Amino acid sequence: MEFNCTACGACCKKAGELGLMPSGKDGACVYLGEDNLCSIYDKRPDRCNIDKMYSITSKATPKTMRLTKAQYFKMQNKACNILQEGYKIDKKYRVAPEIYNKEGI
Repeated sequence: MEFNCTACGACCKKAGELGLMPSGKDGACVYLGEDNLCSIYDKRPDRCNIDKMYSITSKATPKTMRLTKAQYFKMQNKACNILQEGYKIDKKYRVAPEIYNKEGI
């Protein structure tokens, strides 16, 4: 299972605003292209890769507190939807968190 990213650019905008990534004039990450795609996608930092962050955080979390991959993705998906609402991004980019219910939450 992989995270269902719709390439809306919301997380890249927030990462730039928070100083997690270098930002351009508009405040978004400098690597976010006009097409909402990352220009360094194959070499992006771990924090920009939800699949990799799940692996990193699950290894660092005690087993009794660890989320399943589906639970983690559902949580991240909800955060995406909140960012999309905040940036007034077209609803066509939204993914219902319930898609991860099929993965056994």
